[in-house]
Amino acid sequence: MTIQELQQMLNHSEPKTRDQALIELMNLGNHEAYGLLMFAASNHFSPDTRRESKKLSLVLQKRLFSQDEAFTSVEFSEQVEAAFEQIKSADTNGVRAAVKVLMAENSPSIFQRFTKELHQIQRPEVLPYLLLGLGRLGKEESIPYLVNYLRSNNETIRASVIRALNDIGANKNLPILVRFSRDPSTLVRQEALGGLAQVKPDLLLQILTEVINTGVDFNKEAALYVIARLKFLPALDLVKSLHEQADEDSRERTGRVLEHLGEGSTKKDVAPEPEKIA
Repeated sequence: MTIQELQQMLNHSEPKTRDQALIELMNLGNHEAYGLLMFAASNHFSPDTRRESKKLSLVLQKRLFSQDEAFTSVEFSEQVEAAFEQIKSADTNGVRAAVKVLMAENSPSIFQRFTKELHQIQRPEVLPYLLLGLGRLGKEESIPYLVNYLRSNNETIRASVIRALNDIGANKNLPILVRFSRDPSTLVRQEALGGLAQVKPDLLLQILTEVINTGVDFNKEAALYVIARLKFLPALDLVKSLHEQADEDSRERTGRVLEHLGEGSTKKDVAPEPEKIA
């Protein structure tokens, strides 16, 4: 069972289904499961599920991090320890300064400690800076931690995750950017489209084709939106093929995309310059 399926079960209206999701998350026992439990512990609509998620997240936290001998045995400098304390309680400027210190001392042990501390920080005003710092500290290793925060109801937090994924630049992130180009938030859409606009045309065409071929209507809509917004002419044949095979409703949508591609517009809905944290 995937983490996405477990998230759906955890949000189910039936308590028995939510309880089963909690059992499955503990059986899964990885960092994604831990992240979802931590998120549910603070954000779930059910007080009972929040309480149980908190208990299980603590159990899983011990299981995951106690096995990491490199993490448990390392001793950090006073400066690094002070920075870790600062990210828990400081204001925005203090958190940004602390993240810079941790990035300057970049090491696998600091990244591991950072992920542990991050799950316990829920302040929306500082989480964007911490998520950007996490991405730069862990690179591709940070992706499973980052994507958990795409479930947030806070648009700034979701946008910071997309920006962090753009910074990392891994090809595996590109389908995520396509899907979040249809996020309800303009800020998130701008970040996603801005990242996709920087992808080499051949690779972007490959990713868009793969997303469409998932057969999921939302994914197809998102891919068509990207093609239209970026005026991505290399996908013209792809859209024509979809148009020929589509039913009446879908033909209307693909027809609009084809019309847009033929307008000669060069306008792109791209993200603003990212704020520097390092």
